[in-house]
Amino acid sequence: MLQTIKQIVLTAVVLVVVAGCGDSESQKDKETGLGPREIANKVIACYADMKTYSSDGDTVSDMDMSNFDMQGVLESMPEDVQNNMGDLEKAKLQMLKQMTLKHTLRITLARPEQFCIEWLQEISDSVKMAGATWTEKGKNYLFIADKKREINGTQMALGSATGVSGRAVNNIPFLFFGFSSNLLGVLQQLTLLPSETVEGDDCYVLSGTVNSGLPLTYLISRKDYLVRRIRQNIGGDSMAGNNENLTDASLKEGLEVIGEDASEESVSKMKMQMEAAAKAMKHMKVTMTETHRNIMINPDLAEGAFLPVQTAVTSD
Repeated sequence: MLQTIKQIVLTAVVLVVVAGCGDSESQKDKETGLGPREIANKVIACYADMKTYSSDGDTVSDMDMSNFDMQGVLESMPEDVQNNMGDLEKAKLQMLKQMTLKHTLRITLARPEQFCIEWLQEISDSVKMAGATWTEKGKNYLFIADKKREINGTQMALGSATGVSGRAVNNIPFLFFGFSSNLLGVLQQLTLLPSETVEGDDCYVLSGTVNSGLPLTYLISRKDYLVRRIRQNIGGDSMAGNNENLTDASLKEGLEVIGEDASEESVSKMKMQMEAAAKAMKHMKVTMTETHRNIMINPDLAEGAFLPVQTAVTSD
């Protein structure tokens, strides 16, 4: 039952669409005299100048589910999902507890569009789920739920893994490749907050919004403009309107991309699950903290650097 709820949370994260307006450029850093947009532009330029990139890290999602509307979400789910939820009263008691999900990450990137992003989701001490998206022989692949799928297009391959990877695939990779949808580039209402340290590294702290108010914070190394940490708060009122672009056509395309059944029945079932996920997110608060360490800029990448190593994937 808890795994079902966790997957609802991760599915809901995929609903994030970028939007927003306005900056607070009146703030300047006391040491450098830079404003928040200037700092963001220096970060973007730093990553644009890289030829290769690699890092390790993790994403930790802390979920406050004390206000979770279990009854309402359950009623909106397909009958087969309801039957797998178990005793509702016990489920409600479980929802009152703080829940934490952790993904460990490994990212390897190179131009023009080569990548390998691996993650390991720690569901419990004894249950872990590995996944990856990567390029191999000019093709893009996604490995989730013990299945390897070919995906057309770099952005589509990365986007398809957004939720299940703890959002690891659409932050640093989108920034490195300079995609127009990279979140730092479109972050609005930018504010420069007091400096913080990440594992001894003194950092600028840029806060802004995406998706008409969804808060996002970047911790950026003052010495080299590398992104060390990203914090995002989702859920509650910030999820209002996230289902506006949820159409049958978009769901059908999404199912086709990952090689799943895209029949009318499957689309209808997926739509119910996505709507339930969005509803669930309005009744919980999730803080996602993504940290990057062991960052290497322009490393010489050995043969096989873009093949996943922690999943049961074999080369074709």
